[in-house]
Amino acid sequence: MSDLIHEGPKDPNKPPVPGEEKPTTERERNKKVYTYVAILFTVAFLLILWTFFMNQRSINEIKDGNTALQSTLQQNDSLEAHIAELEEQLANSEEDKKALDETVGLQSNQLRALDWLLEIENAYNTGDLDAAKDNIRSFEETGTVEFLPKEPLRTGITGDDAPSPAARYQSIVDKLFPDGVK
Repeated sequence: MSDLIHEGPKDPNKPPVPGEEKPTTERERNKKVYTYVAILFTVAFLLILWTFFMNQRSINEIKDGNTALQSTLQQNDSLEAHIAELEEQLANSEEDKKALDETVGLQSNQLRALDWLLEIENAYNTGDLDAAKDNIRSFEETGTVEFLPKEPLRTGITGDDAPSPAARYQSIVDKLFPDGVK
């Protein structure tokens, strides 16, 4: 019902009452709307521009991180290659050690066998045949007979090869035990 109430014309000489709006023209209202829209578009543009720069900064940080990661991966690959090389060297060293241990073991057994042969030859050459026979029996029991070198260890004075330790031992055994060692 308030639509039906009509207010009278306003007195132009009357001072404006606070809270009462001054009448504006259509053009002034459009100008205010355009100004408001321009401000909103400017703020939106500034926000988009700020977002763009923040994205660029993030992209640069990601690129820097990727570069550091690639560098770390390259170092990792290099270290893995170095580890593989060291493992191969270790395996070769272990094989060499095993071969050397076998050689040392064989030479140790040969040394023991040659020591037994020296004892037997000394007893035989001094005429103590019973001691030579006892030494041969003990030597056979230890099983180190098989470690006597089958090849000559040196060349004789005449230029011929000296008999091998195994041949010298067999010669004494054949003389002391013609029927075999008992």
